[in-house]
Amino acid sequence: MPDRRTPARLAATRALLFDLDGVLTPTADVHMRAWSRLFTPFLADRGVAPYSEQDYFDHIDGKPRYDGVRSLLASRGIDLPQGSPDDAPGSDTVCALGNRKNAEFTAELTEHGVEPYPGSLRFLVAAIASGMPVAYTQ
Repeated sequence: MPDRRTPARLAATRALLFDLDGVLTPTADVHMRAWSRLFTPFLADRGVAPYSEQDYFDHIDGKPRYDGVRSLLASRGIDLPQGSPDDAPGSDTVCALGNRKNAEFTAELTEHGVEPYPGSLRFLVAAIASGMPVAYTQ
């Protein structure tokens, strides 16, 4: 049953802050495709078990990016140096692979975009139309 106090709570709200990632848009799908774009050729080049969607859930989901890289590599017996966060995406370090994943994420968004959740979009549009200040984070 809906909470009948919600409209009163919203009336007293001075501003709304939305998280883009998973709140306004289903970016988990984009992240999954970006990880696949990264690891499918990387693992194939090394002749180890191919990347699968289950790998995302078993080794990457919910972890900081470099931890996800390290976990997936460990699952295939691959040990790379950590490197540093400013490693170029083409280097063979954990950080470079993580940085390459970010490039693949941007490529996925550029090539395929992402559609917002319909309910989140309706709420956002209504909030803006009511004059409510809104912001989002990525």
